Formats: sequence, structure tokens, C-alpha cells
Amino acid sequence: MLNHVFFKLRTFPKFARHLKNVIYQLRLLIRQGKAGSADAAVEKIYSEKHHYLYVANPKVATRSLINYFESHDAASMVFNHQAITRFLAEQPAIQHYFRFSFVRNPWAKVYSSWLDKITNQHKFCDASIISRFKGLYPDMPFAAFVEWLSSEEGSDQRADRHWMSQCELLGGSKVLADYDFIGRLENIEHDFRQVAKQLSIGPETLPTLNLNQSDPTEYRKHYTQTTQDLVAKRYANDIQSFGYEF
Repeated sequence: MLNHVFFKLRTFPKFARHLKNVIYQLRLLIRQGKAGSADAAVEKIYSEKHHYLYVANPKVATRSLINYFESHDAASMVFNHQAITRFLAEQPAIQHYFRFSFVRNPWAKVYSSWLDKITNQHKFCDASIISRFKGLYPDMPFAAFVEWLSSEEGSDQRADRHWMSQCELLGGSKVLADYDFIGRLENIEHDFRQVAKQLSIGPETLPTLNLNQSDPTEYRKHYTQTTQDLVAKRYANDIQSFGYEF
């Protein structure tokens, strides 16, 4: 409901920003003294009929992928919203399903998370997210957000799933080794075709929801050498594991 109100107020950005800040301050008072905690609970879709497990990675075409399964496998798909390690421990049979996910350039993902979760004035839910963490606040500058990610408060031990390192979010090094396929957002059309051929539940093309990146290198314009280096250090494991460069 509140998200809908914020969307309606998009033509009044100053008022929406003020209202969001008020809500943020109220939630901050309610949560005073409570330390932020890691949130690795991501959406997952699995099918006992078709033996697949998709592990969603926030800010990596999740809406398009979920829409694909809802359109072509609604009868057998099942949603789950636990951390992947806990989910697999409770569902040992699913460990042998075709397991896949998609990753994204860490520098681009950090910028996208900031753009959507820190500066977005159209969604109330983002105020509820950032109020969980000491040092975060609405509309904080991008450089300040990157510096915060490099602090103890922004570490994986306390991170929200939107900026947790992708290796950690997908289960850590031991779990990562058991994925059958990890594609890239940058190659989503080619990589998804490989997944679709394996699943054989629908067409080999992905709906283009939220995939309209006119310039996939836009994020580079917003980095300085300092912030580039901070992200490289903070997400070193992702960069090495998935072979990314700035």
C-alpha cells in the first residue's frame, strides 16, 4: 500500500523525499539499539517435476526470470525464501536438481543497489531496508555508500541481500562448487538459452522486464579511483570467482 502511495507521489519528488525521510526517522527510532544482521534469504524457484532449482540474485534480472517460470511452469514451480544453505539442508533431495543462477559485475551491482535502494523515492520498502543499518540514510551520496560498504556495518556478516557479496549469497565456496550453471547478466540472452535448453519447459528467450540497460557501462561514470578500489577490495571474492573487471 505504502509503495503504491510513493509511486503516486513520483510527480512530487520533494514531498515524497520528505515523507520518506520522516518514515525513515520513525523506523530508526523504533529500531534504536538493534544491530543490523545479515539477510541471505533470497527467492528460489524449484520444481520436483522438472528437477531444477533457480537461486535468485537481487539486481540480476530476477523479475524477468521469475516471470518466465510463472508463465511456463506455474503448475509445478514452488517458491522458497530461505538462505540457500538452510534450504538445501532441509531439502537434501533437491541438492541433485539442476541448480543455476546469474551474477553481475560487482561495480555495476553496487551502483544499481545504491540507485534503487538508497536514492529511489518511489518505494517505501527501501526506507525499511536502510533503517536497519547504522550509518545508512536516504539519498546518501554514492561515494559515502561505497565507503560504508567497506566498514564493519556494511560487511557480509551484517549485509542486506542486495549488497551482500554474490559468492556468499549463493551459498559460499563449498555450495558454489555444486552449481550446474552460473550465467552472467552481461550475457543474459546467450546464457539463458543454455538454461532453457536444459529445462525444456518453454521458449529460449527471456522476457525483457527490467533488462533495458541502454548503456551497460553507465556505472563507470560514477566511480572515482578511490571508490573503484574500495569495491574491488570489498568484493574481491566475487571478482576473482566470476572473472570480472571494472
